[in-house]
Amino acid sequence: MIMGKRSTEYKFIKEKHCFSTQALCQILDISRQTLSDWEKAGCSKISRGWWCIDDVLRWRGLVGNGLKTEAEAKTDKEKTSLHELKLTSEVNLKQAQAEAAQIKNKVSQGEYLEKSAVVEDLHRFLTVFKKSLQNLSRKISAEYAHYVDEIEARRIEVTTSKIINDALNQLSITGVYEKSKVKR
Repeated sequence: MIMGKRSTEYKFIKEKHCFSTQALCQILDISRQTLSDWEKAGCSKISRGWWCIDDVLRWRGLVGNGLKTEAEAKTDKEKTSLHELKLTSEVNLKQAQAEAAQIKNKVSQGEYLEKSAVVEDLHRFLTVFKKSLQNLSRKISAEYAHYVDEIEARRIEVTTSKIINDALNQLSITGVYEKSKVKR
């Protein structure tokens, strides 16, 4: 700091010892851009071009908190929490973007399938499966028709059809088939 220009480098504003932007940058050995970035991040400035060195050092965490008024403590807490909240949100956003990119890569590599394609294929398969099971009772009764009379073959078809439909209903509702006790 150039001692000959004291009046232009520091002064008291609102009973606080303040330095000009240029003087503060020289004292802290930082650039004007760094100081501007600190201001955007929440470091307080007394007025245009003037900075309270105590406030700047406290904001940077280089000076102990000392005794603060309740209003100053609340302001510092709000600034810190907003800054931390912003950082946390940015980290969460980056993680979500990375996860989305990983999923997109796996989809393009064929490791994942689109939900609509899976649902369509399952629907088609289950429809064919249901119709095949429902036709099974006729095929069974036709196989036994040569060994039993016509009425007994019809009873076999009806009984088999009831068991198959009961199983299909249970599977469609609960996803589990439990054999029901058939009364004879």
